Amino acid sequence: MLGSGGRFLFTTWDGRETNPYAQVAADLVVEATGETGVFGLAYGMTSLDEVRVLAQEAGFTGFRAEVVRLAAPVPDLGLFAAGLLLGNPTATLLHERGLEPETLVPELARRLRGTLGKPATARLQMLVYEAVRP
Repeated sequence: MLGSGGRFLFTTWDGRETNPYAQVAADLVVEATGETGVFGLAYGMTSLDEVRVLAQEAGFTGFRAEVVRLAAPVPDLGLFAAGLLLGNPTATLLHERGLEPETLVPELARRLRGTLGKPATARLQMLVYEAVRP
């Protein structure tokens, strides 16, 4: 329970257009499933206005948001690809459609080579939110 004056801090990924590696993964998942919404969960809460309204409706005040950008080295494309497919709800959604996400990892790693460059570097963009419990 967050007491009066307590700060609620949370982050979400920004959209796939600002996280190019995520678009590569999403495209592969669409090819594998024929569905556009399977990969979108992790990148679906990107509207500052919508998050502000949710915070206000939950009784929070002092809403603040900040965009954070990072360039992260990717020393192992296979592990990075595995994390993108296995480290979020995408794995469950693929399993529900009869697909083994592990089988997509090598192809995703191959595709990421062209997007991340040499040395492989992922451009990451996230949104950091803060709201205060009155």
